[in-house]
Amino acid sequence: MIVKVKCDSYLIRFVQAFFETESPIQFPPKHDFNNQLDFLLTKCPKDWIPEDYGENTMAIQVPYFERKNVLYHWYLSGRAQSIFVNRLSNFFKVVFNSEMNQCLVLGFNKKESMEFFQEKYNLGPGTNDMLEKSFSRYINIKRVKKSRKNISSV
Repeated sequence: MIVKVKCDSYLIRFVQAFFETESPIQFPPKHDFNNQLDFLLTKCPKDWIPEDYGENTMAIQVPYFERKNVLYHWYLSGRAQSIFVNRLSNFFKVVFNSEMNQCLVLGFNKKESMEFFQEKYNLGPGTNDMLEKSFSRYINIKRVKKSRKNISSV
């Protein structure tokens, strides 16, 4: 069974590149995203019609679940979709910040590091502003946590 989720196109390209898969996306066995799908999938309502979100459609191949039969449990409600996309977005941020930190430690500047990330995960130049803002927020939060830690240890 294939589940369709409304998701930003940059996130779709990132997931495809990270897990080295094409559409429909197949997560590795026993991966956290499969466990989350197992929890979020429910029976399909009788009068429900599958939606197509155009280029923002992420098609996911649902794996075999021990507790649920995927022939009947393959529906993600709007709320479940937003929760799942939020989890994917958080995963993206963790990978992005981790790889940016690694590049900066290796001596690359911020612009080069973002370009490497965009090329590696096929994101394209349209994500420059979003990535720059995201990394700036991460650095600011990191500084605040560090200063709070120093104050509390005194």
